[in-house]
Amino acid sequence: MNVFEKIGAILADKTLVHERVDATEKSRRLAICESCDRLDTEARRCKVCKCFVDAKTSALTNFNPLRGRNEVTHCPMGFWGDVDVANKYRGIDGIVPIQ
Repeated sequence: MNVFEKIGAILADKTLVHERVDATEKSRRLAICESCDRLDTEARRCKVCKCFVDAKTSALTNFNPLRGRNEVTHCPMGFWGDVDVANKYRGIDGIVPIQ
């Protein structure tokens, strides 16, 4: 992770995360992200939603700067067991739902 990515990750954690999950839930989510082939391991960012995974996995609710809205934090692929939430936002965004 370069210095700009580190700064971005810190800013994301401090400005985009509204409410936080407990440490157990964060660890569970992070383990899923770290085993996912859509993770840019060098930058520690999701290739799908572009999030900084260390910040996003700790969030219960967050501001999504790419969509300009507050959201219930979710994996855009539903890998956290949150397909219903992912599909809610996919519907809003006109993206095909996860089956």
